[in-house]
Amino acid sequence: MRFERLTLLRYGAFSEREINFRDEAKLHLVYGRNEAGKSSALAAISDLLFGFPERTNGFEFLHGTKALRVAASLRTGDGTSLTFRRKRGRKLTLLSDDDSETPLRDDTLLPFTGGLSRDVFERAFGLDSARLRAGADAMLAAEGELGSLLFAAASGLLHLRATKAKLEEDATRIFAPRASKDRLFYQIRDRHEEARKEERASQLRAGDWRDLNRAIDELQEEHEALASARAKIRQKLHTLQRLRQIEPTVAEIDRETARLADFSDLAPYPSGTAERLEARLHEAARAEEALSAAQDRVKVAEAKLAGIAVDQALIDKAETISALYGNSGDYAKSQRDLPRVIAERDDYTAQMAELGGRLGIAATDLERLQPPDAALAALEAAVSEGQRLKAARETAEKRLAEERDALTELAREAPVTPLIDPRRWEDQLLALRPDLKKLEKREELERGCLVQRQKLVENAAALVPPVDDLGRIAAVALPSVETLADHRNRLKAASDELHQVEEALTRNRKEQEALRPESAVAGKPAPPSTAEIEEARGLRDRAFAGLRGPLLGETAPLSEETATHAVATFEVLTKEADRLADHALAGAETLARLALEEAEHETQLCEAEALERQKAKVREAFTHTERAYHELFAHCGVTPLGADDMMAWRGEISRLLDERRLLLERESELSALQRLSDELGPALAAIAEGIGLEEAKALPQPALLRAIEERLRTLATIWSESRALAGRREDAELRIKRLEDETAKLNEQDRLWQEHFRTAAGAVGLSPKTTIAEAAANIRLWERLPDLRRERDARERRVAGMRRDIGEFETKVGALVAEVATELAGLPAGHAIKLLEERVQEARTDAAQRRAAHTALAEAKAALLASEESSARARKALEDALTATPEADPSELIARLRERDRLAADLARCRERLAEISDGAGEDAVRTELATFDRGRAEIDMETLGRDEEQLDQEMAELYARLAEKRGERERLERAPGSEAAAFAKHAAEVEIVEAARQWAVLKLSATLLTAAMEHHRAKESDPMMERAGALFFMLTDGAFATLAQELNEADEPELKAVRKNGEKITISGLSDGTRDQLYLALRLAFLEDYCRHNEPAPFIGDDLFQTFDDERTAAGIKTLAASSAHFQPILFTHHRSVVATAEQALGQDLDLIEI
Repeated sequence: MRFERLTLLRYGAFSEREINFRDEAKLHLVYGRNEAGKSSALAAISDLLFGFPERTNGFEFLHGTKALRVAASLRTGDGTSLTFRRKRGRKLTLLSDDDSETPLRDDTLLPFTGGLSRDVFERAFGLDSARLRAGADAMLAAEGELGSLLFAAASGLLHLRATKAKLEEDATRIFAPRASKDRLFYQIRDRHEEARKEERASQLRAGDWRDLNRAIDELQEEHEALASARAKIRQKLHTLQRLRQIEPTVAEIDRETARLADFSDLAPYPSGTAERLEARLHEAARAEEALSAAQDRVKVAEAKLAGIAVDQALIDKAETISALYGNSGDYAKSQRDLPRVIAERDDYTAQMAELGGRLGIAATDLERLQPPDAALAALEAAVSEGQRLKAARETAEKRLAEERDALTELAREAPVTPLIDPRRWEDQLLALRPDLKKLEKREELERGCLVQRQKLVENAAALVPPVDDLGRIAAVALPSVETLADHRNRLKAASDELHQVEEALTRNRKEQEALRPESAVAGKPAPPSTAEIEEARGLRDRAFAGLRGPLLGETAPLSEETATHAVATFEVLTKEADRLADHALAGAETLARLALEEAEHETQLCEAEALERQKAKVREAFTHTERAYHELFAHCGVTPLGADDMMAWRGEISRLLDERRLLLERESELSALQRLSDELGPALAAIAEGIGLEEAKALPQPALLRAIEERLRTLATIWSESRALAGRREDAELRIKRLEDETAKLNEQDRLWQEHFRTAAGAVGLSPKTTIAEAAANIRLWERLPDLRRERDARERRVAGMRRDIGEFETKVGALVAEVATELAGLPAGHAIKLLEERVQEARTDAAQRRAAHTALAEAKAALLASEESSARARKALEDALTATPEADPSELIARLRERDRLAADLARCRERLAEISDGAGEDAVRTELATFDRGRAEIDMETLGRDEEQLDQEMAELYARLAEKRGERERLERAPGSEAAAFAKHAAEVEIVEAARQWAVLKLSATLLTAAMEHHRAKESDPMMERAGALFFMLTDGAFATLAQELNEADEPELKAVRKNGEKITISGLSDGTRDQLYLALRLAFLEDYCRHNEPAPFIGDDLFQTFDDERTAAGIKTLAASSAHFQPILFTHHRSVVATAEQALGQDLDLIEI
């Protein structure tokens, strides 16, 4: 797809702006200054091809959203063309490019865009300087890893390795085989286990709960009873304390009331009368003072008015005097300047006389003999022409001498040996170049094969068990991982079964050992028989029968000695009978236990025999399973270890066998390269012989190739230099011929000028033999004369005017003095007018003061009248205030009123305080309570009540502590999560672990897919794209780097390197920032060319792509873009004029410059 035309009908700041793309151009450069609309044109391309975004993009500020239109003409690679326009909307946005705007099908553009989406188009086919630098930085971060570089260059997506590492890191934070408290899976598992334990431990019996609540209720009731008793005590205590506090206040009220009775005669005067009376008294005094002051002001104003006199004659001439005084400055300046101006006039007259002397003419004849301006101009032109001809002739002669010397030097530089044109041999070498390029990696391939084979041997020997011959391993069938896993399970099952049998035997032996101490009682004496027990009991009964009769009175009493002996005998027989009975009982238990232990011992012996038989059978099965496991590796020449170890060994062997297979492929490739080298040897020898390197044919092929290339470069340099030398000789001869002709022409011009100069000199009165310098000096002197004359005349006119102004001023001042101040007649005019102006100012001041005095007198009289009225009102107000006691002294009355008001205020405050401390009771009620109040008895009662309150507080505190303990226990039980909450927490943990597993699977799968995509793209695109990218990199660096190469790093991953002309390979980190930018651009362009070979091409849009490039890199980049025009249409936007100039110089007619 190529753009033939882009029309911004209504878009951004554009209206009907058409941009045509010249078909045969190799690069379209769109240039616009800042704010010229370059960004609008860039955005319009994406909006045209893929539709306007749903949200506004800022380009509707002029035309409105619905009016936006962009049109274009496109052409595909097979010649199909389409002209259309696009509007903003959700559907039917493709329209015919005419006034009818007929809707087109939504898939109309599909053959042109090839199924590209907007995002893919802007990422892959759009590039600016910021993304170019970001891509280069991403290459540096990827450390040259080829898979991510190619994928990033193809897709426009950056930081792929970082993205993959981030996915792996996020997955590891969720789960890894090694448990860690920082991993989400194990955190959830711990929460699940805690919830499960909490669920078992948080069971509460209903009876315990009821007992706890009953205890709390009982403690609460007891606490409330104590609180009620304490409240009653506090009420009594409060009443006594209140009466004790009220008693002094009531006494104070009585005292204040008695003192107020002394002021009963002031009842007609309400509270606050003292302040009002005092204010009226002060007002009357102030009114009297104001009246006196007003009378004084009237007297002062009358005296002042009488003392002011005004000179009316001066007032009448004031304007005239002020006008002349204003001109007195000019008069004084004219008097000061007049001598200086006269001196300047005389100086210019003297200069003119001096000029006449230098010209040889009297001062009086200067004006008469001055040449016309035309004659002077002609002479000046002749002088300038003569000076120019002299300089041109000297320059031409100097250049002619230099060119002749240079031609002599070039003749000495001519080669003495015959020249060889290297073009034929270069073409032959160029034909061999593809095959020679294949041989470049032979040495690297040899080293790689050697290193890889050594690594294979070392890695195989480092295995446990070690492998001496990988070829033998490769030739036999190794057991699969599944087979090893099956044998591992069978061995484990057999081992576990054998271990269980051995543990059972051990337990059996321990139980037999435990029975042996118990059987030791069999050696003790046998317990008594029943007959022995009955005999002992009979003896006891007979002894008791001898005592029973005397004790019950049935027979005669026994003597004391006989009774004592009979009782002692009975006690001994009773103890013996009891001992035999106890011994018999204990012996029965022992015999029964011995019998049971013997039976159990027989059982354990039988069980031990059965276990021994089972152990032999299980051991035989284990030996058979182990033998089958060893037979799996019988043909491998290794002695297997444990199944888990051999599974890991099997994985390592598979990896080593894969590496061995790759090594064999590389060795096969190396053999093919060796055959190719043998075939190229004769051709290289022929080229070496043709360019004069017969002695170098015996060199190794790489050295021979380098010698041929160096020889061809030397021959090309010599050939070019010889051709250039011949051209320089021809150019030098042509320049000498032109300089000789130019010198002859200048001599002829000089002859003609001499005739013209003599004529011009005679026109101004100079001798024909006058030189150019003399003529130039004469012209400068005549040119000064008009200026001197003009300045002299100006000074003359100024002197006359100044004298006229001075006379007029002095005449006017003299007339004014004679009229109003004859005493000033003898003074100078300037001094006299200054004194008159001062007198005018004094007269004006006197007039103003007299007017002010009249005004002040009127104001004083008005103030006097107002003061008289105010004084009368103040006296009347004071008399009205003293109506009740007209004979009283106002000051004494005010003092008594203040004292009365103070006592009334104190009484009111006492009653307010009484109201505050009486708990709302009235004064009468309080006095009634105080009538029966005994202060001494109250002190004793309050002390007793206080002790009772402290006792109750202590009991309540102890009770409250017990209640708080019970309540705390209940709150802990209520706050603790019950079995339902624990079950919910356990279920939530199970849900979380399922979600975590899903997230982990998504992250691991994403990382795996990204790795596979990069590897697939590398495997698919590496070779052809890398070759083209190397060629483009060569162009972008202007030959500083020859190509690109791939090498395996320490992790056996392909790594990208840049190859200099001398074969030196540079890693990505070793390149400069600008070179990395060029490398990323080369990879991007190589991918785009490859894409366009298999798909419909899309235009490449560069936005100020070379903003960070210098001029040389910019020129190389422009040429590279132009070289890619065979695959796609390159369009470059810029606002730098330097880029335009570079492109014009680099491409010439192949550049399509579009200015917006």
